[in-house]
Amino acid sequence: MDLSNDQIAANKQGFIINDMCMEGAAYAKDSERIRLSETLSSSLPKANFKWIHRSQVADEETEGEYI
Repeated sequence: MDLSNDQIAANKQGFIINDMCMEGAAYAKDSERIRLSETLSSSLPKANFKWIHRSQVADEETEGEYI
């Protein structure tokens, strides 16, 4: 899920997560998933973090994962 600079700039309402590390898990670029890992820490790709109200989810769904 590497976002281009254009994609990041296009979303005015999101929070960009950059240069973050995760402990106890690793990002698998091939499947675009986070998996458990023996590695002490691993880097995460750039991500756009955005809160969306439940009533607007259908309008916002294009790509990515929703929890």
